[in-house]
Amino acid sequence: MKIRTAALVALLSTVSVVGQAPSSFDVRAFGAKGDGKSLDTDAINNAIAAAHAAGGGTVRFGAGTYLSTSIRLQSHVGLFLDHGSTILAAEATVGPYDEPEPNEWDKFQDFGHSHWHNSLIWGENLDDVSITGPGLIHGKGLVRSYNANTTPKGSGNKAIALKNGRNILIRDVSILHGGWFAILATGVDNVTIDNIKIDTNRYGIDVDACKNVRISNATVNSPFDDGICLKSSYGLGSAKPTENVTITNLTIRDIVNAPIFVRLGRRARGPGNPPPGVINRVRISNVVASNVDSRHGVLVSGIPGHDIEDLRLSDIRIAYQGGGTAADAALQPEEKEAEYPEPDMFGNTPAYGMYARHVKTLSARDIVFTTDKPDARPAFRFEDVAGVDLDRVIVPRTAAPVFVLQRLTDFLLRNSPGLPDKRLAQAAKESF
Repeated sequence: MKIRTAALVALLSTVSVVGQAPSSFDVRAFGAKGDGKSLDTDAINNAIAAAHAAGGGTVRFGAGTYLSTSIRLQSHVGLFLDHGSTILAAEATVGPYDEPEPNEWDKFQDFGHSHWHNSLIWGENLDDVSITGPGLIHGKGLVRSYNANTTPKGSGNKAIALKNGRNILIRDVSILHGGWFAILATGVDNVTIDNIKIDTNRYGIDVDACKNVRISNATVNSPFDDGICLKSSYGLGSAKPTENVTITNLTIRDIVNAPIFVRLGRRARGPGNPPPGVINRVRISNVVASNVDSRHGVLVSGIPGHDIEDLRLSDIRIAYQGGGTAADAALQPEEKEAEYPEPDMFGNTPAYGMYARHVKTLSARDIVFTTDKPDARPAFRFEDVAGVDLDRVIVPRTAAPVFVLQRLTDFLLRNSPGLPDKRLAQAAKESF
């Protein structure tokens, strides 16, 4: 009787799985070699297509090195890179990447920001896609820029490029030498980038015209360009904002310009001379930065008549090199409204810790600034700012004032060791 029961259970178990589509698709089952020499592009794309046709699933990369050109993501399909797996970007001489797609709006944006298909991994109009796992994406064969006369035909220039779509997850992977961009996301809503490591030779993470973005637990080394950059361009043919962004738990070091840079400009890169855009509702928390160049502090700059709104910073620890001079403290940076936003665009800043102007509602809590050498500049300088709320601020005390305030309204400082609580309804020009 017991034997019959076991047989019946086994039979029911077998019947229960009849007709179910597989949820896991191993690229080796589709012909991938994973030997680092054979081009595995077709096998990988065939596995993705099979998962998509089945209604969704996970494409798995076991241990091995998968040489590839353009991998085309599809909706409801995840890529999982297992321990010991590497997706290796091939040289264009081995095989061509997909051609950059036509874009009538690329006159309003740089080439790298306005074409997505010429990438190692790309997707357009996606829903429910993930790239996860402890493996490596190595952009060895990618180029870092584009020149119509010198860039080899068929080159790829981004590790991961996403154009339009929603519900994207990138987690746990490492990216080495990501080309022009390690990750470029444009027009994508609900993006989560978590626990990734990037060591690259140009941009780290670029987020353009995206909504509901969370970047957390990331380590980014991008000594030649931006680490994490948020922007809103006209590259997709519409003025779509980047909004509802959370950035938390980041570790950065050896910073050669501003450790945090928030800039609203007036470049008017769109049809009909458009007005300046908007930056609001930005949250940055749990950032640790060390060995930061003495020339720039945290830099927040709107433009006259167009404020950055509702910026909240919390749990920020920044160790500056120090050494700023009294002459630096007297500087008045130009507005440079129409220039490309670079962290060093204003030269040396007149505050070593934070320089903020043209801002409405700035909150900073649990902020610690240190300097390796004495600095003759104030820790904070605020100009044309409405609504400053500072709580638990720790900075070195020197002969220089801690705060310089100009054309400021509604200032509040509290719970800061060595500094008296202070509330000001307005300040035309004041320092303390």
